[in-house]
Amino acid sequence: MTPRDVVAVLVTGAVAAGGLAVPGALASPGHHHIHHHAKKHGKHHKAPTPTSSPTAAPAQSASADAVAGGTFHLQFEAHRAAGAAATAATGHFTGTLAPGGVGLGNFAGPVTCLTVKGNNIGLFYPIKSSSPPGLQLLGAGVFIYMTVDGKGNAVKSSFKLVPKATTDSCDPMPATETMTDTGSGTATGG
Repeated sequence: MTPRDVVAVLVTGAVAAGGLAVPGALASPGHHHIHHHAKKHGKHHKAPTPTSSPTAAPAQSASADAVAGGTFHLQFEAHRAAGAAATAATGHFTGTLAPGGVGLGNFAGPVTCLTVKGNNIGLFYPIKSSSPPGLQLLGAGVFIYMTVDGKGNAVKSSFKLVPKATTDSCDPMPATETMTDTGSGTATGG
């Protein structure tokens, strides 16, 4: 099986599981309202000035050992220091694709982005090693989105394979694939 075949299997499996999510940001609806109000009344309003200085974001961490969609066993641990950018995260991700118990591939890489919001986790890792060998040569990365229940259990996950090895952000997206087996998952600091 060639690396391209493995990518096709991953993407096909993710689509079949309904697990592909597209990361992105939403525009703030408040900006439109301010612009409309200023145009209508001939006034320009400045955004309110904060009265207190913002506090540094808390340290964040996330971990999991679970099976998604009955076919993908994922394990990761990730950390982000207090006040650090999402892309300053450290950690490691490993995954094994084994539909029907047949091992098709192993994937691993360092976690290079982490964002925790409540019980939702968004992380990114570039594929640095793979079996069959060669997938890491494509310069691909994977976004992982997971929801945990706050009691130590992973309850949903989604992933998105992308043709790039870096990212600027990894905000959590809705995780869509219910975990099929009991799996652990924790998130702190969000």
